[in-house]
Amino acid sequence: FGIAFTALTYSYKSAQILKVDSDQVNDSLKVYRVNGPFFFANRMGFDKHFSYSKDPENIEIHFTGSILFDYSALESLNNVCRRYGELKKKVRVRHLHPTAEKIFAKAVHLVRDIEYTPGEAVDVSLSVPTHAGCAAVVSNGVHSANEQICHATSV
Repeated sequence: FGIAFTALTYSYKSAQILKVDSDQVNDSLKVYRVNGPFFFANRMGFDKHFSYSKDPENIEIHFTGSILFDYSALESLNNVCRRYGELKKKVRVRHLHPTAEKIFAKAVHLVRDIEYTPGEAVDVSLSVPTHAGCAAVVSNGVHSANEQICHATSV
């Protein structure tokens, strides 16, 4: 009983950590940054962080400070992308942790509304949060793969 209670308590507390903030970069682009663990316990409220009808035609969702842990979180992300698609808005998902990329690759046939290019170099002209213990590794405005891992694992 103690192990089950501890696991449930941990899941509940971890679900409270997920934060989503945004910046309007210009008239046609808004960037959402997801920070914290993203998994089954916090997936249900994820869609409430987005302003679907008010957002511009291009949206980026950055997971630099987050790890997508399971298929239910991926499904929730897919639902967000689908809602934007219904409004004829384009969403790009960026900065997935390599673990999340593996989940995405296995479920790609189920999540057709998510646009993501695995392993892409990321332009850092936008403000990207850094985390304690991680040095910013930026060269010519491009994050290295090591920095993406550092950001995601230091949550």
